[in-house]
Amino acid sequence: MRKPFFIRRFWKISLSTLAVVFVVHAIRVLVYTQNQDTQKILNWSILPPSTSMGLKNQSHSSCNEHIVLVRGLPRITKGFLTIGISTVPRVGTSYIEKTLASLHENIVSSEISTTTIVLFIASLNEAFVTQTLKHIDEKYSPSVESGLLQVVQPSSSQMYPNFGLIKKRTFNDSLERVEWRTKQNLDYAYLFAYCESLSEYFIQIEDDVITASNFIQEIRNAIIRLENSKPPWFEISFSSLGFIGKLFRSPDLCMLSKYLILFQLQKPCDLLMNDLRNIMLQPQEIRNEKSLFQHMGVVSSLPGKIQKLVDTAFKDKQATFLSQQLQKDLNGQFKIFNTSNPAANLDTSLETFDAFNAERAYLNTMFGFFWAKTPKKNDFFRIVFLKPVGLKRINIKTGHPTTKLDALTDGEVRTNNGSIAQGGCGDFSTVGAFKNGHFVYDFPEPVISNGICIVVTQQMKTWLIVSEIHIAE
Repeated sequence: MRKPFFIRRFWKISLSTLAVVFVVHAIRVLVYTQNQDTQKILNWSILPPSTSMGLKNQSHSSCNEHIVLVRGLPRITKGFLTIGISTVPRVGTSYIEKTLASLHENIVSSEISTTTIVLFIASLNEAFVTQTLKHIDEKYSPSVESGLLQVVQPSSSQMYPNFGLIKKRTFNDSLERVEWRTKQNLDYAYLFAYCESLSEYFIQIEDDVITASNFIQEIRNAIIRLENSKPPWFEISFSSLGFIGKLFRSPDLCMLSKYLILFQLQKPCDLLMNDLRNIMLQPQEIRNEKSLFQHMGVVSSLPGKIQKLVDTAFKDKQATFLSQQLQKDLNGQFKIFNTSNPAANLDTSLETFDAFNAERAYLNTMFGFFWAKTPKKNDFFRIVFLKPVGLKRINIKTGHPTTKLDALTDGEVRTNNGSIAQGGCGDFSTVGAFKNGHFVYDFPEPVISNGICIVVTQQMKTWLIVSEIHIAE
């Protein structure tokens, strides 16, 4: 027999209340069971008891205490959308210039008065800060003066803890990665706090993306479509990659900020947001059919990390399927040697990235280089000559031609002077090992060979680039 409505209603309310009580209790347990090293990190930032996770509509000053405006003017009236970007230095390159240029190209004049771009220079590196501010002063003075672009910085070095005290590792991440993602959580938290009263909505993007044409109107259209969703949406995704293109209601930002600070050490930001989305009764990701932001960066802000992420759902993908940097790499002529290598068939067990195939490393008539994903032990790049070759010299360069990343650190070169089996390099003899990503060997006398094999001897944490192979006969 169906229960009366008021009983069903009471049961739903009770379950919701129980869930909230459980979450609050879990938070308290987590905070008080941090190990001693972790507690030292958290002591500086733990929320006092009076600042509840449920408080959303606090004044701007009560939420933002950590970053200050250094360029731009506050808006007199609240706008429609704030676009938040946190930028930090990267080894050997910078993408924020292209991100800012793309934003300005795709914000139409009628949207300027209701849009604010907030760039958080989340670094204490004076050279990086000076360089970034100089670029903004030279290129975007009108945007700064109109209030379209606001640039903020850390209020002091004391706003970050001593990351060297971190001893706790989760997800089997290295301590270096835990430090990196913890700072990233804090950077987002401070950015959210600053932006909570600037507009109706806030969208988070990274400092290495480009935007789709007419992207703000696309966001408006999505909000209208979801206006009557039940339960109300908490987060809308406008990208399929990581923590790019996440839209929130601005009144939620202060709560989001405190949540990231509280759980800064536990998980990366995208996983934390997945958990919070469930708590906020949105169990499934709501993703716009077309992505409005395309990832273009290759060099991560985490030193040594390379990420070749491409959003295949990007709205304007026909024009920019490969990022500008990847196009530059694909079409670049990096080879030093002008002589042709012996005619050969190429074979590899390595997973090729996009159009960066093996021929690009071997044929001097082709641009770019060979790029492979996450090489494993015993993976190989095999060259089988069409006819025997008298080897005089082998010269193989790995790693990106300019950044030197993705070099082969553990590998060796083998040759074969007999019959060659169908696959692998088991019937090849070792000539020598790579040193600092480079292999060069001069034979005392020409050695007849039917093929050469490059073999990975230890699993790599990075990808692998073979930029040039030169075989002298």
